Amino acid sequence: MTPFVAFGYQKVKADKHKLEIDPVAGSVVQDIFKMKLQGMSQDAIANRLNELGVLSPFEYKISSGSHYETGFRQKEQALWSSVTVRRILENEVYIGNLVQGKRTTPNHKVKQSYVKPEDDWIRIEKNHEPLVSERDFEIVQRLLGMDTRTSPDQKQVYLLSGIAVCADCGAPMTRKVSTVAGKKYAYYLCSTNKETKRCSSHRIPEKDLENVVLVMLKQHIQNIMHLKRVLEFIGTVPFQEINVKKLQDRLEKKKMETERCKELRMMLYSDMKEGIVSKEDYVELHAAYGKRLRNAEESIRAIQKEMDNMLEKADASNTWLDYFVKYQDIEVLTRTVIVELIREIRVHDKKNIEIIFDFNDCYQALLTQLPAMGVEVAADPDNNLQVKIKEVV
Repeated sequence: MTPFVAFGYQKVKADKHKLEIDPVAGSVVQDIFKMKLQGMSQDAIANRLNELGVLSPFEYKISSGSHYETGFRQKEQALWSSVTVRRILENEVYIGNLVQGKRTTPNHKVKQSYVKPEDDWIRIEKNHEPLVSERDFEIVQRLLGMDTRTSPDQKQVYLLSGIAVCADCGAPMTRKVSTVAGKKYAYYLCSTNKETKRCSSHRIPEKDLENVVLVMLKQHIQNIMHLKRVLEFIGTVPFQEINVKKLQDRLEKKKMETERCKELRMMLYSDMKEGIVSKEDYVELHAAYGKRLRNAEESIRAIQKEMDNMLEKADASNTWLDYFVKYQDIEVLTRTVIVELIREIRVHDKKNIEIIFDFNDCYQALLTQLPAMGVEVAADPDNNLQVKIKEVV
């Protein structure tokens, strides 16, 4: 209903109440999200867009013939700023959600508006075609909450910025460069130790830490690929999932109940014809069997719907495996890979590194569920999974 839509979208000409992707502005929005995932700060993204001569949202609206006005214009030409970039990165509209009713006024006499509590906002999910995936949007929101800064001569944050933390105090590990005999050596150390000395340094060379992370990541991806192959094999057996099998058993019992009700009604008619039951009893019993039959048929429909939902959810619940599998040939760490697959890297010391991978709860839950499906799972000393299928029911 608003006169101006979010940058990246335009109103459908045939229906002004619907949104469609603006090919030009939409590609800029997608580039902004990509640059953020690659490790660029909001300032660096804004500077890059200005260097390339990309029109800011305000200038783009003006060039499109819009009479859009804003109080943020300070120069003859409105340029990209870190504030503008952040607003785009935080806007749910780019995953297809329409959020309205964020601001209101106390009453019709007061013009000054205020932001309403988020619970009172009107949110319509999957309202229009998204420009970015929910997965990328979620990762970007996580990155926006991190304290990651770039050095003056860098446009991108370091590979492990905001991800590597001290295992003892939880503070971020800070990258530092020392020069010895004319050679520069980069290493990470606990930021608490650097500032107050209240924690040990946990000092570790940058390359050593990155090499360990790469090895552990490759190992985890291999483990996930083993699990994916097992799930694909098990998935060829109908109703292998334990909960679905239980529903299948209930479904069979309800189907038997409906057949039994139909048989009893037929027998009841024969009994009335032969005078075994009176007409009054026949009417009463026929109605009772009919009600029982309808209840059983309704239960069958409910069970079938529950089974469909469970199978659909089971398929969707394992999509996280593919996030790792697509990097099965990884040989070099990149910022994008790290933020996609790793939540946190806890540094205890040079020889003790702990990695919390994304979807770790899903991974652990899957390992717990496999034995009930007839699959033995064990890890060797190097933490490589050994999988053996005992039986298929």
